Amino acid sequence: MTHSLFKYFKSEKNAKKMITEWKILIGTLSYYRNIEDETKADRNEGKKSIVTTFPKEEIIKSTEEFDSKLGFLKDSNIHYVKGTIKVEADTNFIGDDDIPDAYIYCTSKTYSKKLKEKWGNYCVEIFDVERFLHIISMELFNLWLIYDPSMVPASGMVIKYIWHEIKDENKISGNWIKDIKYRDEAEFRLTFVPIIKKDGAIIQPIIDENKSATFAKNHDKLVLYKQIIQCKEITTCCRKMF
Repeated sequence: MTHSLFKYFKSEKNAKKMITEWKILIGTLSYYRNIEDETKADRNEGKKSIVTTFPKEEIIKSTEEFDSKLGFLKDSNIHYVKGTIKVEADTNFIGDDDIPDAYIYCTSKTYSKKLKEKWGNYCVEIFDVERFLHIISMELFNLWLIYDPSMVPASGMVIKYIWHEIKDENKISGNWIKDIKYRDEAEFRLTFVPIIKKDGAIIQPIIDENKSATFAKNHDKLVLYKQIIQCKEITTCCRKMF
């Protein structure tokens, strides 16, 4: 998947928790949006604003036409009520798109003095990333927090620092983008899809050819804000650097 990843800690105590107590904190996108520590918080985690430009004039006369041509604005402050909407050529529309919550584990691809100064002088190296991802996935699955990893695999990707406003042809999920001011972090993120339900029934995810999972937005909010997991196996793929 990638070379070694690095997890920084502000205190030696927290770094040792990972190595000697085998404890890992898994947070959600909503957790990192609302965390009080401003050095870690990103209010836009998992969010993106989609900019759509209409190259030619469009006439919207019905709710059906609005949903078909301007459906991406469904959750924005722009709504079709009645009458006729004339969309001029080269008009830009911006609609917000928040992905359903997900468990994430944030690491860095970089081991540097600069990041030590920012995050803390204590660091743990994850030298076998694929094994680490598998171990955490199985632990979360055993706790009934995520889907079967064989059906809905966890994933890892380098974060793209491209702001949160993107053109509609850019299909990247909001989970994989951050504002450019964070680019020094060189983040490599691990993502775990939580079990999601609607009216008590599990919503099965839609898996695309890239094995990415997507869900309908109108689901019950059942994702835990953060979760501490404990698993001795992580010592087989991590080592201290403090």
